[in-house]
Amino acid sequence: MNGLKEDLSKLKGNLVFNTWKYTHKDSIFSYAFNTVEDERFGNWQFGFYDKDSNKVTSFIVEHETINMIGEDDVFKEEHHDVLEVNVDAVRMPILELFDHTIEFVSRKYPSDVVGKIVLVLQHIPKYGNIWNITLFTKSLNTINLKVDPSTGKVKSHNLVSMFEFRKS
Repeated sequence: MNGLKEDLSKLKGNLVFNTWKYTHKDSIFSYAFNTVEDERFGNWQFGFYDKDSNKVTSFIVEHETINMIGEDDVFKEEHHDVLEVNVDAVRMPILELFDHTIEFVSRKYPSDVVGKIVLVLQHIPKYGNIWNITLFTKSLNTINLKVDPSTGKVKSHNLVSMFEFRKS
């Protein structure tokens, strides 16, 4: 499994990405996404926001292959700008982050067994650069953590039953 920075570097050196970037010069790196299931990481997906079109174009790095997924609408809170992610703020290695996350959840939510994990690196106004981590548990709960990408400190956490999503 390649790390975030290694795969982002591969992407930035790729012809497909650079051809796209040439016509989207003002686009910014807006997120990195990955999943973990059965302690196996998926492929990194990187999003680049283009303010002119108000769209995000995503790319997946799979070993040496780069695939452009295409443009999509932006998922953001109203009245908030999409902010650029500073990948240099990520100092904790991804495997250490994973171990730290599992240890924290086991301590704070001991009755919840984790199934799938979704990792999103983004820039949220309230937190700055942050890992937004959602864990899906076998007891049909979601645990959301906001984790500092340089220190691994958990800035916030909460548990929500998936049944509550049906009510809204």
